[in-house]
Amino acid sequence: MKTDKHSIKPIASIITFIVLAYITSTISAVGADIDTSIKATADYINNLRLYDIQAQYYNNPVFGRIPGVRFKIKNTGNKTVDEIEVTVYFKDKSGKVITEKQYTPVVPPNYNLLGIENSTPLKPGYIYQTPGNMFLPAQNVPSEWKEGSVVVNITNIEFSESKKRSEDERDVTARIKSGTANGSREEIGQEGRPKKQTLQKAEFAQKQDDKAQRMREAYQVLEKERSVLRDQLSNLRSQHSDQKLTTEQAEEYNKKLMNAYILVNNPPMLSAYKNLKEIHDEIHKVRATEKALQKQLTAEQKQHDSEQARRDMSFINQYGERIKRAIRKEFNPIGLPEGLSCVFIIRMIPGGQVVDEHIVKSSGNDIFDRRAETALSKASPLPVPDDPRLFEKMREIRLTFRPVR
Repeated sequence: MKTDKHSIKPIASIITFIVLAYITSTISAVGADIDTSIKATADYINNLRLYDIQAQYYNNPVFGRIPGVRFKIKNTGNKTVDEIEVTVYFKDKSGKVITEKQYTPVVPPNYNLLGIENSTPLKPGYIYQTPGNMFLPAQNVPSEWKEGSVVVNITNIEFSESKKRSEDERDVTARIKSGTANGSREEIGQEGRPKKQTLQKAEFAQKQDDKAQRMREAYQVLEKERSVLRDQLSNLRSQHSDQKLTTEQAEEYNKKLMNAYILVNNPPMLSAYKNLKEIHDEIHKVRATEKALQKQLTAEQKQHDSEQARRDMSFINQYGERIKRAIRKEFNPIGLPEGLSCVFIIRMIPGGQVVDEHIVKSSGNDIFDRRAETALSKASPLPVPDDPRLFEKMREIRLTFRPVR
């Protein structure tokens, strides 16, 4: 059968017109739905009440004294809000806005890395507040800012259902505009989303989940390292509690403490880190500081032990002289030649009572040795320190006895 070539053109024109009409109507319908969704979102913002707003300078453990804000948000509507974006406008003395900062105090559960409060959807009747006594930091606010002078607005929100719908709409719209959508069930999934794009989104979501898991694991390592660093700081403070430092030593000590304290608390939440590298860098810094502090602790402990040993020996020598004086007081030198001496090993119990003594080096004169032993027995209990630690060091002593005339 022959086809009239002139009859093909009208048919092709009709098909083209139908396709264009379908595309135009679909885009218009999607656009209308999007406009409706945007209006519904804008209207619902009125159901979110901002109150208890505070804006002031505060001491941030990382950045020092900077501006910060905190506030509460109550959901007085009937929908659950997954995400809230807040914009804070900072004003100068004349009331002019000089800068702005955006915050997302409420984020979707899928973005929750730590399980902190602001990752909980804001349900009807629920209230969000800045955790604890914390402020949301506002770095790089010009110094012209008048403390307390801010305007805080909720500038965007997302509902769980509207978010999913808007993603579907954007997918279909993009596919129609690119000319690849033909409306077949094979190309478009049951939810109206292209299968290829659905797989891409699933792969992307899996990658995000894997990244979040790696960040959680790395953050757990970081917290363990911080715990070690906290213990070292405690040991360092204890070690320095009874030491008198020079001005230079005190300045160096305070500088190390400050650097370590910053690392212990900087930043205190996993959500403050943008990627895995930032956490690994922080772990490296903490470990380097741990190593430096441990080196300092070891060196100071060695020095402390050495100084303590010298002090102990000085005390023991003093008590040794007192013991000699006590023995001389009981010794009878009459009829003995001068220059004689003997060496005792003396064992005592707390309080100075002699429980054992014997001469390990004789004077060569039996009478001298016997009189020395007698004098030692009479002098017991001998003078000893009350400090148990010091006494243990001289519970058994080697003593050279030499009478003085």
